[in-house]
Amino acid sequence: MKSIFRNETKKHYAGEKYAGIPKCVFILLILLTFFTFPIVAQNSILYHAFEQTASDYMITKWNIPKDSLSAYKWYVEETVNNDGRVIQLRFLENGNPCKERLCYLADVVKYEYPDNFHIIESEFECDGITPNGRECEENYKTIYTLDSKTHITHIEIVDFIDKDSILKTGQYSGVDNKNMKIEINNLEKQNRSSDIKDASINYYSNSFAKYNGKYPINKKQGKYWKKNTQKEEGYNKIEMDEILKCIKHNN
Repeated sequence: MKSIFRNETKKHYAGEKYAGIPKCVFILLILLTFFTFPIVAQNSILYHAFEQTASDYMITKWNIPKDSLSAYKWYVEETVNNDGRVIQLRFLENGNPCKERLCYLADVVKYEYPDNFHIIESEFECDGITPNGRECEENYKTIYTLDSKTHITHIEIVDFIDKDSILKTGQYSGVDNKNMKIEINNLEKQNRSSDIKDASINYYSNSFAKYNGKYPINKKQGKYWKKNTQKEEGYNKIEMDEILKCIKHNN
């Protein structure tokens, strides 16, 4: 009997606890509690067909359905974050990192957005192996500074030097062998500023999402492209059409 009474007493007090709260307020409290839990951001994945030219990757078709990928030898896997910005591009051959490619083209390109005024673009081989930027004319990392209207105002290039490999082989055309260690250390610390005259984000032409539907570019270059839409400026028509659409959305 004591056990039954104890359970009934608990039920009685539990009911009393919310007895004075109107039903609509009670439901509202439940909803507020639900929406205060953090929502996990979901990245989305897009796929685009491409071909390798003599000097670049060239998009041939945007937004391929995932179940149709087997029909394409080369495609880029684009990861887009919850803000609608591209965060990674993987250039694949039959679903794997490209076996044959120009040495100055990256297999994987990653993007970071520390704030609304900087874009950091990093280039890698396969899945995360940093390329030797000097030997293959690649920039390991490029930091773009934007103004409030998505115009590129400054570019800083960070070169990566595979110091251990160079010292082991003793081969590096830009360094005198006698002073190799000193020269390499200087190069390793050296960042370079780049001309922004024709500036745009290097691999953004291979991204469909880009900067949430915007295309950061130097102000003068953006105006020129708007007036000269028939000129493809090194991009094919498929890429250029998307670039021009995005430029119109720039602030």
